[in-house]
Amino acid sequence: MDARRTWPTSPTLILLALLFAFACADKSSDKSSNSNNTPAAKSDGKTSAILDLNQNKPCLSDEDVNEAVKVVLSSMAPVIQSLPRELIPERTISDRNLSLAVSAWKDPVLTLEVNGRSCNEGLSRDGLLLLLCHEIGHVAGGAPTRYFVYRNIPFSVEGQADYFATSVCLPHVMKNMDNSSFLSSAEKNGDLQRICADAQGERELALCSRISLASLNAAQFLHRIWDTNFMKKQPGEIPSLHAHEDSVVSITNEGYPVPQCRLDTYVAGLKCRAKGTPRSYVTAPDAETSCGAPAFKAKRPSCWYREPSS
Repeated sequence: MDARRTWPTSPTLILLALLFAFACADKSSDKSSNSNNTPAAKSDGKTSAILDLNQNKPCLSDEDVNEAVKVVLSSMAPVIQSLPRELIPERTISDRNLSLAVSAWKDPVLTLEVNGRSCNEGLSRDGLLLLLCHEIGHVAGGAPTRYFVYRNIPFSVEGQADYFATSVCLPHVMKNMDNSSFLSSAEKNGDLQRICADAQGERELALCSRISLASLNAAQFLHRIWDTNFMKKQPGEIPSLHAHEDSVVSITNEGYPVPQCRLDTYVAGLKCRAKGTPRSYVTAPDAETSCGAPAFKAKRPSCWYREPSS
């Protein structure tokens, strides 16, 4: 019997069941196939401590990955519960690089697929949170969209999922964490001072700095694992917060932008400072209309996005 069909139909109960399933996975990770033999991280029961970049771990454990999935799913519950299909997380451990995807192949559900090894050199917990937010962005990020093959389901394109990740999802995930340690980074780093110049107060400055560094980490990780044969193009230079992708598309790129373009998109999304709740953003007619910042500061980069002709 398919256990998923026996679950309650209430969205809240479904979400609680998902979180319970991942909690069970946490407890069994030491005993199951931890293919990289990475010891599980110790938790004091506080999300902010679990997700602290300053722990300086060489790589993530299975427990770290499972915890990150739980945090994103619970933080984005209002959006996930409003999806036209149930979203179910699936974790498969192997020796390959960590890969994430949202799929509509398994009717009647959507699956958040987390595949590969947990230990990926250079990927931080915050970088992983951003990449998970990107995947939620595929089903909640709005236009521009493309339709999932054979399923007639609109999925936000890659660049739009990136924009959603930092304009809506990651700020919502991190807003109640202890971000105070990132204030010192903002004071010492000119790039962070520039990106976060409009932050209102220390709390917002710390959050902006943390998301900026998570964006850099995620973009550099994507550059590291770039598959030139698959992408059919070179990844360009290693992404940097003080660099900028100068290419301009003639039509909106529905595929993967180069890593520097993706970092530019993360920064643009962060500057958006979306108003209201995540759900109110998702129902807006256009992403930039929901920004609290002036439109010119939050524009999606032309290295992947082309404004529709009027």
